[in-house]
Amino acid sequence: MTDEARPKMQRAKGPAWAERLWPSEVRVAFAPTRDGERQAVARAVPLLMRGQAGQPPADLDAALREAELRLVRWTEGDDRIWGLLELDEAPRGGGAYLFAGRPTGGKRELILAAPHAFFDEQTGVIAGTIFFAQVATDARMRAFFTNTLHRYRDRPGKPVPHEDSAADVCHNPQHLFSAVTEAAARTTPVTVVQIHGFGSAQERNADVIVSAGKKNASTPRTRAVAAGIARILAAKVAVFPEETRELGATTNVQGQRLASIPGAEFVHIEMSMPVRQRLIQDPNLLGRLGVQLTEDATRELP
Repeated sequence: MTDEARPKMQRAKGPAWAERLWPSEVRVAFAPTRDGERQAVARAVPLLMRGQAGQPPADLDAALREAELRLVRWTEGDDRIWGLLELDEAPRGGGAYLFAGRPTGGKRELILAAPHAFFDEQTGVIAGTIFFAQVATDARMRAFFTNTLHRYRDRPGKPVPHEDSAADVCHNPQHLFSAVTEAAARTTPVTVVQIHGFGSAQERNADVIVSAGKKNASTPRTRAVAAGIARILAAKVAVFPEETRELGATTNVQGQRLASIPGAEFVHIEMSMPVRQRLIQDPNLLGRLGVQLTEDATRELP
């Protein structure tokens, strides 16, 4: 287990860490998740969630490499972060998973995710920026999960929307993204918050839509998160399904799996493009949103 050796690279747009998480898609060919990958993450993720990645079993490194994965130490500022990543020489769209180096000691922690970082523009940078800022303040931010391949690039050529895309981590139950999410949620009580995006607010009659992925009702957690977002952004926030019947994430496979795990909660946030642009252009506003989101996602609710 050695420190991540690749130099940090600055994209034309976005923070320096973005290039390390989202390499060029040109060299990535999608490949389905194998059983060996699932077995390896089932062992590695609990260690990462408990802050024990620095003392792994002797054979875990070999098991990860056999599954074409690697466990790396990722240093941002003075904070130690661990990454569970694909091998550089074998990218296949399996996702990237970052974990704070130590647990916060809280009863509930937050996993923030950007599952459609390429398709839902700016969602990856928004979620990643919140993660790094919150980890630096010892907030209850446990991990950041993101995809590493466009949701529709499971076939050669230009991405074309199709419902059966195996590269779509939110709708392929066999994807590594679901295996990592489930392993993390079975380790400790967590709220998994996914950041997504849609077009203009006029299309949905809302700036932000918050859902628990349940067809019949919202949850105390989604209502708390929605209220916090509305206060910070002074925006129109709709709660699914009571205030809108659109973009409820009812077919999201992570939401479905988390619903069966005791102590796990799911929050799906859809942001309009104007909201995402505003957050990217205003770091202070994004910082305040991150603080509020972390508080509302992890505090004990009646």
